[in-house]
Amino acid sequence: MITIQEEKITDKLLDEIEPLLEETAKETGDLNGEFKVNRLMYIRMSDIGVYAAITARDSKGSLVGYAGYTVSPHLYYQQYVMAMQDVIHVSKSHRKGFTGIRLFKESEKILKDNHNVNLIIQNSTQKIDLSNLFYRLGYRDSDRMFLKELI
Repeated sequence: MITIQEEKITDKLLDEIEPLLEETAKETGDLNGEFKVNRLMYIRMSDIGVYAAITARDSKGSLVGYAGYTVSPHLYYQQYVMAMQDVIHVSKSHRKGFTGIRLFKESEKILKDNHNVNLIIQNSTQKIDLSNLFYRLGYRDSDRMFLKELI
């Protein structure tokens, strides 16, 4: 049985999340810089309520999935509180079945209930295209993202 819940970012949780973030970076990342998690920033953002960490755990309590969102008011549509996807990752051993879909759906509920979010921005990489899943979950195309490194 997989349970999905929001957890506060702590050093202990980051120890669990960091390998998933590394795996995500290998699978989808297209940045050339050194991969190094800014642990202090994750903790600070969680502490002040602008980062939501949503975990999926198996019956033994092991982390099998993780979704992270930055949460902020929209600057010019004041009726919206936005959640911008930082990362979503399900371990390879749990990708068959419904863990990923449940993680998306439960994240929506948690963001709405715990953070008053009413606008979620998800992104899909070219390497792992989740567009069809987003359509099935009721998302629509909005903006396209482009990336340029100024290094």
